[in-house]
Amino acid sequence: MNNDRLHMPLGMHSYTLHLSGFGESWGFESEHAFEKVRDIFWLMDRAVEWGLNGLHVTNVDLKPLTPENLAKIKAEAKAGNVYFELNASFNAPCDPRVNATVEGALRTAEAIGADLVKFSLDIERPRPLCGTCMHPKVMVQLADRYEKFKAAIPLMEKLGMTMSIENHCDTYSDEVVWLVKALDHPDIGACVDTINSLCVLEGVEEAVEKMIPYANCCHLCDNALRIDHNAPIPSASRSAPATSTALTLSNSFANARPG
Repeated sequence: MNNDRLHMPLGMHSYTLHLSGFGESWGFESEHAFEKVRDIFWLMDRAVEWGLNGLHVTNVDLKPLTPENLAKIKAEAKAGNVYFELNASFNAPCDPRVNATVEGALRTAEAIGADLVKFSLDIERPRPLCGTCMHPKVMVQLADRYEKFKAAIPLMEKLGMTMSIENHCDTYSDEVVWLVKALDHPDIGACVDTINSLCVLEGVEEAVEKMIPYANCCHLCDNALRIDHNAPIPSASRSAPATSTALTLSNSFANARPG
């Protein structure tokens, strides 16, 4: 794999191997975790073997979260020239193991040599979804997240870290942009995921185009929607419509990092 043409480091989210116990066990209606059959050191070796620049990891991958183990992970990553992006949540719906405070996530990231922490906002949305973008009940939660990020800025600056806020599967792009603009800090940006917007019924291309100007990280996903001829309403087939858009537009945010 040759990543030189991207002009930016390319990483893989540990969730890619979640069936082997890596990353967050996501998408279940209650708490669930797959058995962990490999460790972070094995995963770092695979990253080097596969030609990746780095890994997007969670607290699940780093356990035990002892100073000694985190220092060992940092040393191994440095030896293999593997970068880390730490992914953290406020209140993950089905895997609380990935939850962390903003300050806690920053300190863990510093301990493993990461320079960027990506946060999911974990917003509880009103139902039905239609028409809930910037809903008052959502804004109350966004204001809470604002206060938590704002309070952690001095620590972020002290550690020389960067924070990225993702349009995870519970957040509209406008809400992420609002929060990033409100925080108004050069080291706080948006993490653009090229498929998550569908979970809140937002168009992929629209979400990507809104967030690109504020992005410092990009999660590239390749998904396909296929026609179900038995469905009562016809649907169109599309394959990762925004992935190529994100790659094309990525030249406009040179500091962004894809995964």
